Amino acid sequence: MQTTMLSQVQSETNPLSFMFGTWKGRGIISSPEGKKETDITEQVSSKLNGSIVVVEGLGTRTDASTGQKQVVHDAFGILTQDKTTKRWMMRAYRNDEVIDVEVTIVAAHTIRWEMPLPHNAGNMRFTTDFSEPRTWKGTGEYSRDGKEWMVVMETNLTKVGE
Repeated sequence: MQTTMLSQVQSETNPLSFMFGTWKGRGIISSPEGKKETDITEQVSSKLNGSIVVVEGLGTRTDASTGQKQVVHDAFGILTQDKTTKRWMMRAYRNDEVIDVEVTIVAAHTIRWEMPLPHNAGNMRFTTDFSEPRTWKGTGEYSRDGKEWMVVMETNLTKVGE
């Protein structure tokens, strides 16, 4: 009962509550060697009475030669809303990287963030669409100039838990 009440309060106070839950599915990334598939699990929750959103992502792939699972993506992010500007900001951690970006709500149940790549190699833009019930559709796009975008990754996840 307490968990249900807390979830309801968090949903009412947090405009990103549509993201909350455990999500599982597949991802595809394009590389010079071709497309590679990944098993993905994302866990999204809120803390501190809904004032922050925690996102934990894990991607694994089975090694063709050994048959063993390898971790290919291990990420952790915290989203908070700046009370003065009302902008949502994300601090994401992956391997030895820390990334700070603004997250925008671009449509009902759809978010987007963009970040520059090191050494002026262009930009990456990520759009995640939760508009279909219990569905997470993500698209990662690359642009050299910030005008023309090319899809380089996709995720299709299903909500499997609250």
